[in-house]
Amino acid sequence: ARTVSVGETVTLTVLRDNEQETIDVTLSARPEVERPEAPAAPEGPEAPAGVWLGIQGGTLTPEMAEAMDLDAAQGGVLVGQVIQGSPAYDAGLRGSYETAYLNGQPVQVGGDVIVAADDTPVAGMEDLLAFLRQAEPGQEVKLKVLRAGEQIEVLVTLEAPTTATR
Repeated sequence: ARTVSVGETVTLTVLRDNEQETIDVTLSARPEVERPEAPAAPEGPEAPAGVWLGIQGGTLTPEMAEAMDLDAAQGGVLVGQVIQGSPAYDAGLRGSYETAYLNGQPVQVGGDVIVAADDTPVAGMEDLLAFLRQAEPGQEVKLKVLRAGEQIEVLVTLEAPTTATR
């Protein structure tokens, strides 16, 4: 894979109506995301607990791990999608970008795998959710992440959930 820059023209090959076509596309910068004004946080028993990270994903299974050239015993949370404008988005977490076929079913793989939060191991989604329930809005969290098989650290500043994010 090569790196491309804003303003550069690239040629894409697409399949449209069962025929291959090539299209020249000029790349532009990703537009800035306007965040909606957060509504006032409700108080009392209906108040949201914890924080909002802004990912969709799930526990990494042995089959998914092997499809990503990881050890089958690797645990963690596979990031399937990063919500635009979320704390995860701002921190640069990456969602899945590849399709693997596991037991004949298409499954998205290739995204970041969260393996620890503030040095607390994350074996699966339950661990990540438990950590987030104890976290505070504004807290900066160090996530240990596997990206393309390499462990990196990503700093994310958590936010309070709003009505729009629940």
